[in-house]
Amino acid sequence: MIASQAGRPGAAGFHSVWPDSPGNAEYRTVQPGAVETLLVGGELDFSAPPVNATNELVPALSRGHQLVLPGLGHTHDAWERRPEAGKHLPTTFFDAGHVDRTQFDRRPVALDAVPLSMSTVAALLIGVPAGGVLIGVLVLGLLLAGACVAARPVARRAGGSGR
Repeated sequence: MIASQAGRPGAAGFHSVWPDSPGNAEYRTVQPGAVETLLVGGELDFSAPPVNATNELVPALSRGHQLVLPGLGHTHDAWERRPEAGKHLPTTFFDAGHVDRTQFDRRPVALDAVPLSMSTVAALLIGVPAGGVLIGVLVLGLLLAGACVAARPVARRAGGSGR
């Protein structure tokens, strides 16, 4: 990258390859494929919506299959909440060559089952650094107070001759 752009001042460097390198141009479009492929997505997956696979990937895969799991989100839902079904689906696909979705039935979405809500995550993201700053200021104050006490001259008692 640097050698190819050596004649252009300021052209080489991190900013020219992030977030995508010019060398990746051939990967920006979906390439057709004839490999047996199973695309699995959750109906409620907002980070990788199944509609993207439906519109962009499935048409390019001549032997592609797509399974949209009802009432599920991203990977945690599919593979950890229903571990038996998560093992059965790919095993059946690779061993028998067909998609068996029978173990992924529709279940009510459990919004209360989230281990950390977004408000809890936000509180942690704000609270932990703020607490760290507060502790740092407190420790710094104690160190400065200790240094001031140690630097004071010792006062002598009045009236004592000490002889």
